[in-house]
Amino acid sequence: MWDFIITITNNLGMNLEGILLLVVMLMSVIAYAKDVRLGLLMGMILTGILFIIFYEFELDYSAALIMFFIHFAVLALTILSMGRQSSNSEVS
Repeated sequence: MWDFIITITNNLGMNLEGILLLVVMLMSVIAYAKDVRLGLLMGMILTGILFIIFYEFELDYSAALIMFFIHFAVLALTILSMGRQSSNSEVS
């Protein structure tokens, strides 16, 4: 099992952390198609889980942490803008 994964990482020229982040980003893009907030939330949760796993196994966790904060910031801005739109429609 692990030989197969190591062979794929060597053929792609990427480390295991990069491939796992790529898979999480692809899963998030699929969820973006359904709903942007759902995709951002899913991406934030999954990159947070990857960060914890990478940190515990002493792998390179910096990319996962950066992606977590990017998802967090964009999700916060999305929710903030939707809140402003709903409050403006109530006043009119």
